[in-house]
Amino acid sequence: MRKSELFKRISELLNEGKSFAVGTLLEVKGSVPQKAGAKMIIYSDSSIEFTIGGGPFEAQVIHDSIELMKNGGGSEIKKYELTEDSLGMFCQGVAKVLIECFHPEANLVIFGAGHVGYAFANLASQLGVFNITVADDRPEFADPDRFNGSINVVLTDRDYKDNLPEVDANSMVVIITRCHPTDKSLVKRYATSDAAYVGMIGSKSKRKILFKELENEGVPKEALDKVHSPIGIPIGVKEPMEIAVSILAEIVKVKNEVFG
Repeated sequence: MRKSELFKRISELLNEGKSFAVGTLLEVKGSVPQKAGAKMIIYSDSSIEFTIGGGPFEAQVIHDSIELMKNGGGSEIKKYELTEDSLGMFCQGVAKVLIECFHPEANLVIFGAGHVGYAFANLASQLGVFNITVADDRPEFADPDRFNGSINVVLTDRDYKDNLPEVDANSMVVIITRCHPTDKSLVKRYATSDAAYVGMIGSKSKRKILFKELENEGVPKEALDKVHSPIGIPIGVKEPMEIAVSILAEIVKVKNEVFG
């Protein structure tokens, strides 16, 4: 294994936003298939790149890596005895393996670039843990010069139906547009999506009215029940930046629960 090739591959996967784990042989005693320092890349479907020795030992490392990824773990050092009783092997060696999980940054998709959207996007960008996209139907608001360079800005159509950012299971959707009809349209679109989080700004009365209308239009109640609205942690705020802090607190809480 050429380490330069492995590190190049890790860099590619990080840039592509992939989830994966890296297993590194930290310490070996006795008969072990590879030397300390050997590394492998493990994916959630059990496929791998590179190797730390093969056989039952490597298979167990793959299993443990997948479990750690599923549980949102970061890193863990595990000890393996390459014996007949432990792994059905006759090497009689011992290996310590560092398993490190790499998860892509969550996509934060913000619909609405008004006072609250502007404050929220710029505040969230300071954390450095989100890929942020802001979408608005007004050219003067969907202006990249209003935001720092790390934020992607999209000009959509007036009804928020075309030229929308991609939303997937790695996405957190915040709906704070210019009016109730566009908020409603976006909730209808994303309540049943794979998004890890969907939140809509507004009062309890707004939620009650809009969600009842959406139920009547065929949106399942169980999907609407998962929508966070009123959005944000209830801390009695009024000003745009205060509201932004409230929303960000809720977003970070959910992010850490879902993505670790």
